[in-house]
Amino acid sequence: MEIAENEMLFIYDSNDLQDREALAYAKSLKHYHVKALDVRKHTFTEWQLEEILERLEMEPDDLINQRSAIYLEEYVGVELSREDALKAIRKHTDLIRTPVAIYHDTARLIGSSYEFIKKEM
Repeated sequence: MEIAENEMLFIYDSNDLQDREALAYAKSLKHYHVKALDVRKHTFTEWQLEEILERLEMEPDDLINQRSAIYLEEYVGVELSREDALKAIRKHTDLIRTPVAIYHDTARLIGSSYEFIKKEM
């Protein structure tokens, strides 16, 4: 994924109010052009997921939202290998913990919409 220094790739879930609020805060940042990807509408390749995980310095299990309906229905108590976890995320992109902000040289899970305000200050 090519991301310029003044760009941010913002991965969010449009069904989640807090994610939509965080997206609004991200778009208000003066120093970044935000490219938004909605997990409800975008399918990631395993290569893209690997790159996201590398930038986050995480394992696939860490990126899975264990509160999602799909996780609770299909994956609770199931031990997934790295490959299986990537395949599950690829098949069900709403398994991804969101929001995720990916910058030119790093990425992070956003815990609160207000993190963007702190970053800008």
